[in-house]
Amino acid sequence: TILAGTGQFSSYGKDGGSVCGVFRSADGGASWQVLGRDEFLRLSIRRVVPTSDPNVIFVAAERFTLDDPKDSGGVYRSSDGGATFALVDPRLAGTATDIIADPMQTSRFYAAVCRKGIFRSDDSGQTWSRIDDAAGAAVGGIDAAVNIRLAISGSPGRVSRLYAGVVTNDTDSISFG
Repeated sequence: TILAGTGQFSSYGKDGGSVCGVFRSADGGASWQVLGRDEFLRLSIRRVVPTSDPNVIFVAAERFTLDDPKDSGGVYRSSDGGATFALVDPRLAGTATDIIADPMQTSRFYAAVCRKGIFRSDDSGQTWSRIDDAAGAAVGGIDAAVNIRLAISGSPGRVSRLYAGVVTNDTDSISFG
């Protein structure tokens, strides 16, 4: 199965094709089914994350234009194979720029929402905790972030390490944590 997210991004002023949402192909890309058409209307999909359970899919989405409501977008979860999607937590509404899975712990996920923080779920997305404001984990600029990208490293027998790149409107401010 292949999953893909879309949006209206191009290299000039976010002009482009229609915002369609998430697509799934079960035949190697020969045909595609639209998932979440209503939930993702006027949202740009930043990342789609499948899980070890084929019924569970996560999506990070952001509002398409500055004219859209400020809390448009967020982190969404489907537990029925993409038939429906729901916001995982009201705190994760808004400009969700990334969501990733921990390769060493299949029930752990990390999500980034601009101006709100970096969150972790240890129960396959049922509950979420903000982690960037914990002692020793502070990431500079998170409250003014316009983009947050996440990366994770992990290998058998080692603890996974989360990395965050934070971009603010301050031209001199790019933080890595």
